[in-house]
Amino acid sequence: MTSSRLWFSLLLAAAFAGRATALWPWPQNFQTSDQRYVLYPNNFQFQYDVSSAAQPGCSVLDEAFQRYRDLLFGSGSWPRPYLTEMGVLLCCPGWS
Repeated sequence: MTSSRLWFSLLLAAAFAGRATALWPWPQNFQTSDQRYVLYPNNFQFQYDVSSAAQPGCSVLDEAFQRYRDLLFGSGSWPRPYLTEMGVLLCCPGWS
């Protein structure tokens, strides 16, 4: 498990190295899996645990949650715009 955590930490650091100066605060714990999931911003949220001393309004965690959302999904609109129509004009010499 320790090697999995190290690998995951290095993977996160490499993935976000160009986008963030630091990832903080780190999660208290996490689990790794070979299973992959699709995350949609509209169905995803970070939450405070009801037993946590920190609750909504804690600026440090609120800002961290926003940073993590931006790192995961970007700060632009979602879903990403997709192509709905395309026109193609081909010009061939000698044809009108």
